[in-house]
Amino acid sequence: MQRAAGALTSGLLEPSVRVVGDLAAREARLEAPRLEACQRHLLSERVVLALDCDCFYAQCEELRRPELAGKPIGVQQKMLVITSNYPARAFGVKKGDSLAAVKKKCPGITICNGEDLTFYRMIAQRIFDFVAARFDQVEKLGLDELFVDVTDAVRRRLQDPSVQGRGELDMAGFEFPGAADAGGVECLYRSLGSAAAPARRRLAVASQIASELREDLLRNVGVTTSAGVSVNKLLAKLVASYRKPSQQTVLVPTPGNMVRLIPADRPLNQIPGIGFSAVRELQGHGLNVVGDLLESTLLGILPTRLRPDHLRDLCLGLDDSEVQRSGLPKSVGVEDSFWRNPVETRDALAASLETLARKLLLKVRQDEACYQKVRQPSTLVVAVRSSPPVAAVPGTPSRSGKDSAPLPGKRESRQAQLPTTLQIGRHPGTRSPPETPKDLDGTLA
Repeated sequence: MQRAAGALTSGLLEPSVRVVGDLAAREARLEAPRLEACQRHLLSERVVLALDCDCFYAQCEELRRPELAGKPIGVQQKMLVITSNYPARAFGVKKGDSLAAVKKKCPGITICNGEDLTFYRMIAQRIFDFVAARFDQVEKLGLDELFVDVTDAVRRRLQDPSVQGRGELDMAGFEFPGAADAGGVECLYRSLGSAAAPARRRLAVASQIASELREDLLRNVGVTTSAGVSVNKLLAKLVASYRKPSQQTVLVPTPGNMVRLIPADRPLNQIPGIGFSAVRELQGHGLNVVGDLLESTLLGILPTRLRPDHLRDLCLGLDDSEVQRSGLPKSVGVEDSFWRNPVETRDALAASLETLARKLLLKVRQDEACYQKVRQPSTLVVAVRSSPPVAAVPGTPSRSGKDSAPLPGKRESRQAQLPTTLQIGRHPGTRSPPETPKDLDGTLA
């Protein structure tokens, strides 16, 4: 009986043990490329911050209506709640929940209409202007995220006599887990010790700069942010959300930390810079996780448009892309989806196009109001994405893997030059931008 029970127990445990063993073996095979990547990380003098505004739309609503501060808030677009603040999340409210589900989870929640992004754009621009006044290289990533290159600021602070004379500098915020490494990885870490110390010192100074910047943003703009601090944009972004809300995390890219941050079994769709289309194509070649790509012999035959060497670098945490100072948006666009109510007649198409055109004109006006600058549109682009195959109906797998909009079909577009005599979004007879809305309730004054 004991022998039978032992065999049964062994049979139950064997698959999981084998998975762990296979992963450890794969990590061991990847030690050499990881070591080479870490040497590049630690010898780089670059220091980058990734700032991420906490539940940005919900924070904007608290700024617009201070009486909502600390209360559960959800922001609605169409019939879904697209984001919520942390008091609402404590009730289990999640992104993409229906209004009915949100009301059931949190009866006392305040739902704010988030269809008009005007106010959100104004707050986002206020944040950007505040940060860009202090640092030269500031890059927008959507409305609620920024990259900030603080390399020069760190260098200047390290040259300060009061800092030069100090020993090890304290990290501000959290440090990405760096528990004692084991086995070969520990040996790798020791071999990088001489390079790791200066890198750690630079990152410690950067963490203090990040903390000061986040405190200034809260005091002057009224928003809380989380931040990641590391040697490039990719790594800073990966750790920015590690501790939220209103916290920051520093990543010293030692081999042990890199194994924890980008393990061999991390899905490729969780690596910034590897987009949805690329992931789907890679999956067609049997490449699903980081280890698959790093060990693959297919990189040499993958299409050049996928930039296989670049994908490999990203899986090792390597990212040489510069933080590029963002200017004014180069395009303004609007879109709508019709997967629930398909456009099937010419009249319905004409009505939909007119609605989109009106939204586009309004957005041009909002653009001028936000940036206080009149710009002449030069090109009009109309794009359409066909409905998916008949088999792909609601309830089939989507991008998120949930029961939502099915995967889109083929995209087609047409464009035309606009005449220079056409004045879009301007007041007749003037080249001055419209006034900024006096009431910041998300509508034009």
